[in-house]
Amino acid sequence: MDFMTAVQVLNGYLESIGIDLFWTVVVAVVAIGIIRRVTFGIACAAIAKSKGYRHGFWWGLLLPLLGLLVVALRPQKVVTVRMGPTYPFTAE
Repeated sequence: MDFMTAVQVLNGYLESIGIDLFWTVVVAVVAIGIIRRVTFGIACAAIAKSKGYRHGFWWGLLLPLLGLLVVALRPQKVVTVRMGPTYPFTAE
C-alpha cells in the first residue's frame, strides 16, 4: 500500500465518523507551532534571567531559533552594588 492509498483510506474512515482530515491536520500543525514558540520563549526567558536581562521571552516567541541565539550570546549583565558610605573608615 502506497502513501496516497493510506491517506485515502484514513480520510474515508475519518469522514465516516464525521472528522475532516484536512482541518484536523491544520489544527495539529498550528497547535504544534504555538507549543514550539512558547517553549522557545520560556527557554529564552530562563537564559535571559540567568544573565540579568528581562526581555528574553519575546525573543523566543517571535523569532524562535534566532532569538535563542541572540539571548544565549548576550554578555552577562554587570550590576554594581554600593555597600555603604564612600569615605574610608578609620580605626579608633
